[in-house]
Amino acid sequence: MSQIFKELEQLIAQKQKQNESCSYTCRLLTEGMLVERKINEEAYELIEAAFQGERDKILYEATDLLFHFLVLLRKYDIGLEEIERELIRRRGK
Repeated sequence: MSQIFKELEQLIAQKQKQNESCSYTCRLLTEGMLVERKINEEAYELIEAAFQGERDKILYEATDLLFHFLVLLRKYDIGLEEIERELIRRRGK
């Protein structure tokens, strides 16, 4: 697993523990379905960028989607290592 993903996962967990009310990440974790709505928004924006075929926009929106995806995983106490294990389990099916 990439080091940046591990670091980001740890940073999100720290923000959750600190419970900083002014932190965007903390708001995503605690305000109802905010992170779920953001994932929906970011996925739509990524698809739109792909339809336009603009590589830079695709990269930008994919990065936004990945960040919000990591926050969602943290909200439900799912680590990237679990995702990795699930992908390995599904390999070859």
